[in-house]
Formats: sequence, C-alpha cells, structure tokens
Amino acid sequence: MSGVSLYGDGNLIVFNSDRPDFWLPLTLKEIADMYLEYYTLKKDEFLLPYLLKELDEIPVEELNSPAFIGHDERVVLRFNGKGEGLQMMRFNPDYWDRSLPPSAIQFLTFGYHEVSQKEKDEYFENNGRPILEIIQSIKLEDLAGLIMKKK
Repeated sequence: MSGVSLYGDGNLIVFNSDRPDFWLPLTLKEIADMYLEYYTLKKDEFLLPYLLKELDEIPVEELNSPAFIGHDERVVLRFNGKGEGLQMMRFNPDYWDRSLPPSAIQFLTFGYHEVSQKEKDEYFENNGRPILEIIQSIKLEDLAGLIMKKK
C-alpha cells in the first residue's frame, strides 16, 4: 500500500509516497571514503595501513557498486560490492520537506510483529494476560495518513 512498507522481521516504515525516495543506496566507494576519512583524522597508525591495502585490492567496478554488509577476508572494510548480505542505505536529504514545521511528522518507523491466534492464546496461557495488541489494532492502510503533506 502506498506510503507503508513492512520489511522483514517486523520493521514497519510509514512515509510520504509523494516525496522522493526516503533512502538511497550507498556505494562501496562512499563507505570506503568514510572509513578513510575517519582513520586518517584519527591518525590510526595501526588500522589505516590495513585499510589502504584493502582498498588497493578492490576492483574499481566493485567500488562503484552498491555496498552490502559483510566480507570475511577484510579486517577493516567489512563490506562488499557483490550484492552479498544486507544492502547499506542512507537517508535521502531530498525526502524531507523543510518548509514544514519541525513538529511535522514526515517519517515513522517501528516494530510490527503479526501475532497468530495460537501465539495470542499461548501468551495468555503462559502469562495470565493478553499480549499487547495496540500495534496490531492499527489499520496499516490508515498509517500513511499520519504523515503531514503540504497542501
């Protein structure tokens, strides 16, 4: 449904679907540049040489690819540009409508775990009270209406 996305493990995100994408993929090069800047500013004489060696060994094509978390052979830059693992994203600054007041809700995220009737019954039996059902009482299709939209 428009303006609501439910991701794996019950991560619910509510956003204004009329705005640009709220997140953008990071490239491996962008993450590598952040690491390089951090270890250079920190003057880390131990890890910086390892990072520089790792960067020299990464092909340009991989550096320019979307970044994914996880790499078994690297000590410092534990990301890859091969599409393996969870993709790294960053918030898109163009998503935010800066003309709205600071109190405007433009993005919501929270956990949403759907509980079966069997799980509810087991929870009640084991705990003597019903499972919290506040989140599940919210109609997902109505959530996008909570996001402030400029008229």
